[in-house]
Amino acid sequence: MPSFCRKYPFLFMLLLFPVVVHPQIPQHAVPPAEAARLYEQALELYRQGELDSAVTRLRALTGSWPNLEEPWTLLSVALLQSEDFDGAEEAVRAGLEYMPESVGLLQVDAEVHVARGYLQEGLRRYADLEQAARSDQELPRVQRTEILNRLAELHLLTGFHEVERERYNRAGTHFEEVVRLQPDSVYGYQNLAVVYFRTDRFRDASAVIDRGLNRNPLSVTLLRMKVAALSGLEEYTELENIYSILQTLEPDDSVVTAGYLQVLLINRKFDEAGAFVESVLARSPDNYDLYTELSDTYSRTGYLVGAVGILQRRLLRDPGHRPTLLKKAAMLEQLGEYEEAARIYISISGEDSPDQKGGLGLARMYARIDSVDAAQEVWQSLTEAFESDEAIVLEASQFFLDRGNGDRAIALLEQLNRSRPGPANRFELGRAIDRVYGEHRAIEHYASAVDDGFFHPLAFYRLATAGYSIDGAGQGCELLRRTLDLTLVRLNALQRQVLSTLGEEGTGGGNLLRQPGEPGLAESDSMAMLTYETLADRCQADFSREVLFDLLDRYGDSGNIRLLAARFFRNSGDNAKALEQASLAANLNPRMFDAHLLEAKLAEQMNQTERALQSYERARSLNPGIVEPWDSLIRLHRRRQTLDGLCDHWLVLYRLEPDNQLLREKLTEALHRAGRYEEVLRLKQEKKPE
Repeated sequence: MPSFCRKYPFLFMLLLFPVVVHPQIPQHAVPPAEAARLYEQALELYRQGELDSAVTRLRALTGSWPNLEEPWTLLSVALLQSEDFDGAEEAVRAGLEYMPESVGLLQVDAEVHVARGYLQEGLRRYADLEQAARSDQELPRVQRTEILNRLAELHLLTGFHEVERERYNRAGTHFEEVVRLQPDSVYGYQNLAVVYFRTDRFRDASAVIDRGLNRNPLSVTLLRMKVAALSGLEEYTELENIYSILQTLEPDDSVVTAGYLQVLLINRKFDEAGAFVESVLARSPDNYDLYTELSDTYSRTGYLVGAVGILQRRLLRDPGHRPTLLKKAAMLEQLGEYEEAARIYISISGEDSPDQKGGLGLARMYARIDSVDAAQEVWQSLTEAFESDEAIVLEASQFFLDRGNGDRAIALLEQLNRSRPGPANRFELGRAIDRVYGEHRAIEHYASAVDDGFFHPLAFYRLATAGYSIDGAGQGCELLRRTLDLTLVRLNALQRQVLSTLGEEGTGGGNLLRQPGEPGLAESDSMAMLTYETLADRCQADFSREVLFDLLDRYGDSGNIRLLAARFFRNSGDNAKALEQASLAANLNPRMFDAHLLEAKLAEQMNQTERALQSYERARSLNPGIVEPWDSLIRLHRRRQTLDGLCDHWLVLYRLEPDNQLLREKLTEALHRAGRYEEVLRLKQEKKPE
């Protein structure tokens, strides 16, 4: 097959069709031998890629015998292959003068428009061709099929372009055409469902996928998409059935295995879940990753006892596997089995030469349960064994600071500065001294760190408020501006790091493992707000406004800056502008809890109840440990008399998170306020599943 046919496979069949001669045009009954010879020569040259020679012979052939369709078709195809679009278009037009209903030439005409980049015009011409192809009974079936497939391909391509432009309704129209033209292919159903997913229309997506499954009942792609749709609809009974089919088709797929187990647990089919786990482990008893996946599934669904049981079976096959031991100890902590968890940590850590991971786990556990003396003893042992390990020393010093033993924390950091001198560690020492004795004792450490090139926002802030001057950054208000700028640069970088590390499952805030001297998200956010408040308090109003608008110009795509602006306008009494900025902040950073909460409060104040409900719900889902969004949702739904719907939604969440104490408490409150007292009683009597 010539290279052109590989590039345009939809035209290759044109070269195989018999000559179609229209009776109304005067013609030779049989093409003369000379015409046949010239055509065969041209076709052979075309197949060998000698396009110029082929075109020369075809021009001579069409000039002598203009009423033959096949030479015109091959000529236009060869010119199109040569990217001589004008020549191809001219050849098509000339051929159509003799054969105005030639499907082959009309198809090449459509392809010329597509090749020129006029996709919509090419699509329109192919749509006309479809009608001609369906009505022409003499057209070979293979050519008719080729036209329909190419039309579907163009609709698919156009749909992709519309999706890129986020014009989902238009994209859906094109993908519906793909489904109509190729009802047995999964691509149309798949892409149409994706459009519905993008617009949160899970019910429509589910219906489209069902249409595809009616024709392709064992399509793994469609079954997986059905899982996504049913998960969005929280229809777990049907989801269990789909997972059962997928498990039969792909028994060794870890994602399918984990999903099936999870939905069995959600549906509280504990016996079936246990039997399923047994069958999976019996098939792959030595697949250690499988144990971890099953254990994590139990844990995610809230059944920690089952998770620990899976890990224990893993340890029976390899008793000393350290990652499994650490995971088991962490889960035992969550279950309150602190003594057993401690035994595991100690067994890993050892007594004479403490292991880093085991010792850290033990120290953190003791700190978590406020066993201060035991935690101090472990931290002491760890810092003696790893006195030059920055991560251990910094975490230990933070523990001692939090427990009021500031002198011990400072001593550890002083030792670290002797063994690992550097501006970052000098800054950490200054921060500890600042916390214990006040900023006046820490200034020299901050200044030294900055002089050596460690530009931390807290150091800049302390130096600015103390009246210091820094080369290149000025002093006073200018230094506060520089501090704010530096804080926001770090904050934006950290948020990008969190989103890339945690992906769409991440929280977008907190729980970020940071390097020494690197502030966490909450710390940087607080620093930014404190700096701007100080700037607004100490500097002239025009200067603070100038700083804000300058930051908006430079960091207009930053959710943090938009949140800062929202708070500025709210404090100025302009709630409309504040709401606009809070909404921008939430859109720019969808996982920023404070932005959604502020948007919700402002929307409620301005009587935009529906918007407030949506923002409160987003805030609740982002940080379910904060009470305010829960209470606000109950209050607003009660005011709108839609509390029953909220109760139903939270009941579904409770099935997924039966150990969530705050969810249980607020669900009970909502049910009580909705007058659903029987459900309140059942909830109070219900034992937590193990």
